[in-house]
This record gives sequence, structure tokens and C-alpha cells, in this order.
Amino acid sequence: MTGRALVGVLALVLGGCASTPESRLRDEVWNDIYWTTARLCRGEFTNFAVDRIGADGSLGLKGHISTGIADFRKCYWDGVAAKIEQRRSAGQPVPDWVNPHPDVEVDTD
Repeated sequence: MTGRALVGVLALVLGGCASTPESRLRDEVWNDIYWTTARLCRGEFTNFAVDRIGADGSLGLKGHISTGIADFRKCYWDGVAAKIEQRRSAGQPVPDWVNPHPDVEVDTD
């Protein structure tokens, strides 16, 4: 194993040990609520690409036209609300920091 590979493996091991239950919950909730919903809406509204998703669920989109942004926002906000409700109904935690109405901005070219 090369020195560079060993450093990479060591970083992964230490990163895994350093994760806390709180950080794992944050990652799980972010993935379940925000990333999954953004991906689903992106599949429905193909004129936009998701450029970034913030820790608070805010989206940065890129697109060639702004037509459909209101529908994309509705899809995202409705999806986030549905995911929050699904988690609560299933007895899964929904931390106080979860934003049910995150910002959605589009950068058109």
C-alpha cells in the first residue's frame, strides 16, 4: 500500500470514529428529506439541475429558462413536508432544525 493510499484509509477510519450520533442523524435526515426530495423533483422538472443543497435544505438550481420554477418549488416544498410527516408517522426523529420551507433559488443563463 502506498503512503497516499494509507493516508486515505486512515482518514476514512478516523472520520468514521469521529462521527457522533448527532452528526449521523443530521446526515440521515438531510439525505432522507432534502436530497431525496430534490432528486425526485429534478426528475419531474428536467429543465433544472440541482447545483447545491444546503445543510438547511436550501436549493441552488441551474437552468436555461425560469419557466416552471414555481412548480419546482411547490414540488420541493410539498415533498419536504410529506417526508417530515412520514418520518413522524414512522416514529423517526425530526429534529427542531429541520426547515419545512427551505429557499429555492435558480440561476438561469
